[in-house]
Amino acid sequence: VMLFVFVITNISWFIIIVLGAFCLSCGLLYLAELVEEHFTLAKKILKYTIFFEFILHIGLLLFTPLSTLTIFTGIVAHIFYLNLHQSFPSTPLLSFPFLSSLAGMFVSQYFWMRTFWPLMQFSLTDIVAFMVIVVWLVPFSFFISLTANDFTLPSIQNFSSSSSSS
Repeated sequence: VMLFVFVITNISWFIIIVLGAFCLSCGLLYLAELVEEHFTLAKKILKYTIFFEFILHIGLLLFTPLSTLTIFTGIVAHIFYLNLHQSFPSTPLLSFPFLSSLAGMFVSQYFWMRTFWPLMQFSLTDIVAFMVIVVWLVPFSFFISLTANDFTLPSIQNFSSSSSSS
């Protein structure tokens, strides 16, 4: 009897994970389409998000007993993101701003995990919720916008020059 319940539970978890991944991929595709259509608005939102993260890190520095080194690592990572933001929406994957932002994200992730993991004062959901806002929000936004660039839709000038040449 318990084996039957165990099998049903595992099948059920598998279905939940597959459907959750499908919903997540649909949401990511929709967000990528929005960024592609409205990249100037997306650039402004991303800039304000980076500044919001700076304020958040300063608040963490002033009002929490968290590691100063960890908070400064997050601030440096967001400085790299601000540098990467200048070339938005076209993000050359081998450029210094992209590679430094990638390194900053991994280093910041490492330091935050090193801060929270040994403490275990918080539940895993609390840690993930904190990480989504403080560590992953801006890199995730850049990840979504990788498909957007200013050459996706033909411009009027390109259309007129190609029609006159035929």
